[in-house]
This record gives sequence, C-alpha cells and structure tokens, in this order.
Amino acid sequence: MKKCYPLFLTLVGLLLGNSGYAQGIVRGMVVDKWGSSALRGATIMILGTTTGVATDTDGTFSIALPQPTAVLEISMIGYVTKRMKVRAGDQVIIELKSNCHADFFYNRYVGLGLYSGLKHAPWGGDLDLFYPHLFPSERFQPAIRLETGFQAGNGNQQRYSSLGLSELFVTCDYNLDVAFDYQAIHLGRKAFDFERRSFTLNADGLLWRGGSSLGIGKAAYLLADGSQTNYGVEAGTKYSLFQHFPIIVSGKAAWWQVCW
Repeated sequence: MKKCYPLFLTLVGLLLGNSGYAQGIVRGMVVDKWGSSALRGATIMILGTTTGVATDTDGTFSIALPQPTAVLEISMIGYVTKRMKVRAGDQVIIELKSNCHADFFYNRYVGLGLYSGLKHAPWGGDLDLFYPHLFPSERFQPAIRLETGFQAGNGNQQRYSSLGLSELFVTCDYNLDVAFDYQAIHLGRKAFDFERRSFTLNADGLLWRGGSSLGIGKAAYLLADGSQTNYGVEAGTKYSLFQHFPIIVSGKAAWWQVCW
C-alpha cells in the first residue's frame, strides 16, 4: 500500500490544480491605444466558447476561465478586434487600435488669429488653411495645411510660414506627415537677423507611444560683425507620461553647426 501513495498524491494534486484553474479569474482594463482613455462597453469573449463579459464604465472587466489558459477576443465598434492569450490570475491592460477612419470627420476650414508678444512684439496675427481628403484612399489620405503669421513692434519682427501634407500615410499604428517651414526674425535693437528654412518628416506612433520628427534645413545669421550660413538638423519628440491620463510632453532641438 505504501508504494501507491506517491501515485495517489500525484493524482490528487492534479485534480486540485485543475479545480483551482477552473475557478481562475482574469481581470483587466480595455483602453484606447492612442488616447489611453478607458473604453466602456467593449466585449471580451473566451475564444471557442459563448462565455463573455462587457467592460464597465471605467473600462475594467473580470472573467472566469474554464481552463488554466485561454484566448480572449476583445472587440468594440470603431476599433480593430484583438486576441490575447491569458492565464488564470492574470491582470492585463488591453489596448485597442482605432479602425483608422478618423479622417472622415475632418472638415475644410480657414482660421484667422490675433496675438501679442506684449513688450517686444505687441502686434501679430496668423492665417491657417486646412483642406482634407485630396484623394479617396483608405491608407493615403493627404490633407493640405498652410499656416502663415506675422508679429512686429518696437523695432522687432517675426515672419513664419508652414506648408505641409498631413495624414500622408495612415495605418492603425502610425501616421506620417511632411512639412516645409520658413521663419525670419529681426531684432532691431540687437542688430540681429535670423532666417531658417527646413523640411520635416513627422511620425506619430512609428517608434513609441507618442510622436517624433526629423528635419533638415538651412539657417542664416546676420550680426553686427558679419553673417554666416549653415545647414543643420532638427529633431523633436512627444510622449504620453501616463497610460490612462492624456498628459503629453514634447520637445524639439535644432543644431546649425555653430549653435543649438
């Protein structure tokens, strides 16, 4: 009889293990991949079964697995359906991608703005033009953006213009834009002039959660003791600090060989 104990204990352990897994719960939250906002009403189904639940108002859910492991199928109107393998006891964050038709809601517009630099350049304004849907394509949906502005006062001036193609290439994972920028600054009292032209590629979601930009350009300086022209590069990034709160930080740097 003693020789049967190890086999008996092994069978009991397996039965208890399977019983524990049968009651295993998976908990989690479903969020928008880009906005990181909770998605209410998303459906979570256990693949191959009729068992399923919906997320609460805060995007959370819990579901009991009939086996130690299972595949969850997560779906919601306006988002791409996703499948995820889970184990009993897992706590997961599930990110759903939009179905890439956000551009459908874009409208043409013309914007006029007035602003002030208070002390050094108190008068200014800008013009903003936007024309979407140049081509009826799901992935290639370019929109023309034109922005130009002027600021002046107390002997100082600033002029800038930007011409770009937004939504140049769109998928559920990333979006590419291109832009040509011009900027001219004149500081009368300091006898300083600066002029910059650059071509920039912007990518949202290509490298990480957020966006990045890379540009090349030409800058000219005019000082009281002479002038100088240099080619340079510009780079920038933006990033979402918290997964469930839309707080975004951004920064940009330029190097023109003689200065940052």
